[in-house]
Amino acid sequence: MHAFGVRSNIGGLTVGGAVISHRAFGRCRILIALVCILFLASPVSAYEFPLSSESIRQAYFLGQRRDEATVHFMQRYVHHLPVPKSGPYIAEVRVQTPFAEVVERSQETLTYTAQDAVEEFLGKPGIIRISTKIYFTPSYTAILRSEGKGIVLRSEDFWRHFKVRFIQGRDIPAETIRGEPLFSSSGKGMREFIGAELHAEYSIQKVYSTTAEIEIIAPTGNTVETIFDLSKTR
Repeated sequence: MHAFGVRSNIGGLTVGGAVISHRAFGRCRILIALVCILFLASPVSAYEFPLSSESIRQAYFLGQRRDEATVHFMQRYVHHLPVPKSGPYIAEVRVQTPFAEVVERSQETLTYTAQDAVEEFLGKPGIIRISTKIYFTPSYTAILRSEGKGIVLRSEDFWRHFKVRFIQGRDIPAETIRGEPLFSSSGKGMREFIGAELHAEYSIQKVYSTTAEIEIIAPTGNTVETIFDLSKTR
């Protein structure tokens, strides 16, 4: 029995008894090298999913601290944007990862235990959520038009006319898009319609640990862009 090997001869290379030309062998080596480069260069998911019970507990206790460590952690997930000269005010864009969601839940809920967090989030599907706060301005008001002695307000689902793009070399499609109106409360118990919050959710398996460009396009044509470094989030 002959051992498998590579042997050179006049016509080319003998591999396991078969003769391969030097040119074909060279092309094969180049192809293998390219495959290896592409494999190593391929971006990978930035996040653990589903979260383990240990990770959930870590996020829970970080939220419970409610101190500078919690604030510093959450700052990298939120971008505050300037007021535009005209059109709606897209004031804030926030990225929420599964880990950050647990931190926020723990931070905002007083009667909440680590066991509650584990029961709520263990095995939960991996979702990246992009949330955007939109406020009315003097040039883009809650009043759509006046009719006689009355006024017509914008629909509470006016947020449906805004578009969110999540870009990482390509557009990543949202799994779901939802929103809700925002109201402010006065001292007299009155509520004022001030804007809306829009949420676009993406499969965590489609998001990479690289920079991500978030683009918000208003129906007026106003466009806001901001870039997150997802390699610095968890």
